[in-house]
Amino acid sequence: MSSSTPFCQAAEHKCRPHGRQGLRGVVTSVSMHDPPRLQAAAAPAGVALSAGRLLHLIRSESGVTRAQLLARTGMSRTTLTERLEQLTAARLIRESRSTDPTGGRPAKIIEFDAADKVVLTIDLGHTHARVAAVSIAGVPLAATEIAVKGRSPSELVLAALIKAAEEVLQRCPGWEVVGIGFGVPAPVVQEGQTHWDSSPMRGWSERLISDTLQGRWPVPLVLENDARALAIGEDSLMSSAESGVDILLAVKFGWGIGAGVVMDGHPLRGSTGAAGDIGHTRVTRDGPRCRCGRRGCLAAYASGRAILRQLRHRRVTSLSDVVTLLDRKDPEVTATVRRAGEAIGHVLGGLLACINPSVVVLGGLLGHHPLVVRSVRAEVKSSTLPRMIERTSIQPSRLGEDAGTIGMARLVVRSLYSPEAVDSRLKLLTE
Repeated sequence: MSSSTPFCQAAEHKCRPHGRQGLRGVVTSVSMHDPPRLQAAAAPAGVALSAGRLLHLIRSESGVTRAQLLARTGMSRTTLTERLEQLTAARLIRESRSTDPTGGRPAKIIEFDAADKVVLTIDLGHTHARVAAVSIAGVPLAATEIAVKGRSPSELVLAALIKAAEEVLQRCPGWEVVGIGFGVPAPVVQEGQTHWDSSPMRGWSERLISDTLQGRWPVPLVLENDARALAIGEDSLMSSAESGVDILLAVKFGWGIGAGVVMDGHPLRGSTGAAGDIGHTRVTRDGPRCRCGRRGCLAAYASGRAILRQLRHRRVTSLSDVVTLLDRKDPEVTATVRRAGEAIGHVLGGLLACINPSVVVLGGLLGHHPLVVRSVRAEVKSSTLPRMIERTSIQPSRLGEDAGTIGMARLVVRSLYSPEAVDSRLKLLTE
């Protein structure tokens, strides 16, 4: 790699440790628990909960006593004690403060042991990547961003990401990495079924990512589409607020345009992992050529890449330049971005009519800008029947750059501590 032409460069003023207390305000209130419909219920008569299912129940509570677990599960005291000893030995639960005494010996509270455990997240975009360490509770502790140049070889990008991750983790001394979440601008169906044929990820593979990252940190790895991760992060905030959101649609509007749909806390991926890939919705049969090879795609009209192409005569070279000129109310830039917002709103109008979400969140470097939010709202309102959107809120992202980070961490935590994963881990420990 030539020192004169680096493919990745650390972004200035982007590395910022949040400290053990986490971010102030909205980020500290996200939910990392599974949706209510997945919470553990009492075991059928005569059937004891597995250790994994018992942990699932403990995680769904803010604190529970042994007596309460006995009552809720119907397990025998001996079996419950055995399960709790397994979970304690694996550092998955701990007994902490006592409950207020009501006479006699006070009962200890059993809690999920989240102390000093972090998830390493990597949100890889078209032009930059964000690397962060996130606590099990969903609080970003430290983060940095690096610029990624065009078609840099995947091996070199991964090497730069590992270096950035090591620097981030140095700000969390004593914390243990328990999982890795990797967000990619490509369709993801499920583990082992990742589609890499989209132009931003050509030359990449799931095997390459897993071998490289798990060679450095031998912990579970979860891959997810970047826009979908953003949606999951925003949904975690809504879940914490108990706002009754059943369907959330999030749009990531930056260099590209993508969307994620979360229904009852679970991401909608589709049969090929392409659910939410609205950037390749055809607006017209002609028009500018898209990177996919067709003409008239939404991304060819309205993506950040398209906006920079339209403004190249102004020597606008980055989306940060676009945002700066928007804030200065530059007439030409404002008109260009407004048209992009209207195009996105037009496509969303049809999507909203199909899924009728409770909330639409606009994120990404351009998506959360007030001008874009206003443009999208106005176009959706003008192109959609009122009864289809009368209970739909269209709003900017509240988590900002942390949305994808928190979404990936939430997926990792859900995968790591699922009943099946916990039972498998405990089985290996006893063999």
